[in-house]
Amino acid sequence: MEESAARVVVELIGVAGAGKTSIAAALVGLDERIRARPRVHNGTYAATVPTLLPTFLSLHWPPRRVLTKEMKRILRVHALHRLVRTTSGPGLILFDEGPIYMLARLLVFGGAAVQTRAFAHWWRGAIALWARTLSAIVWVDASDDLLGTRLNARAQAHRLRGASESVMRAFFASYRAAYQRVLDDLAAAGAPAPWMVATNGSSAQDAALAILARIRTLPPPALPVVEIA
Repeated sequence: MEESAARVVVELIGVAGAGKTSIAAALVGLDERIRARPRVHNGTYAATVPTLLPTFLSLHWPPRRVLTKEMKRILRVHALHRLVRTTSGPGLILFDEGPIYMLARLLVFGGAAVQTRAFAHWWRGAIALWARTLSAIVWVDASDDLLGTRLNARAQAHRLRGASESVMRAFFASYRAAYQRVLDDLAAAGAPAPWMVATNGSSAQDAALAILARIRTLPPPALPVVEIA
């Protein structure tokens, strides 16, 4: 049994270096009611695991290597939804490494593990779940050259720092293709079309102002609907 969330839920998506984290921080500075990157507590993960045991078993039948990373990403997709359902009070939930990000990572790194009927069955359910939960999707992007420059200048470590231009371009392309696949499936399930935001020539503050103006035009979410899985 799943209950869709009756609250505004927005996800910022985009490849590394696009500016998601900076924009999220700017949005919080503009409106203190925005809950950005809400923490998922261990209790939420623990409460989510039992509902996923049939899924985890089906992914390993016939027996194969233990899909540790895949299971963690699947768990995160559902734990985030449980967080949305159980969060009380006014405001907006803003993800910048949310369900779409996790679904894209499953495609980018899943390999043969995501080429099974069991995974396809789970995927359809996860897509349907988030299609009726997300109020808006904001796709943040920039040119490959600028993305590479930002990654090399980051204070925090990144796997692509110092990589060749061809490696970086291939990485960006793989993530963009994965995001597009997720968005296409979400759209087919009724999710809103993404808002495209280019950060080539605008500051995080300017992008946040434009995004917030659109967020404030969103209709109020519908009341929760309990659906039998």
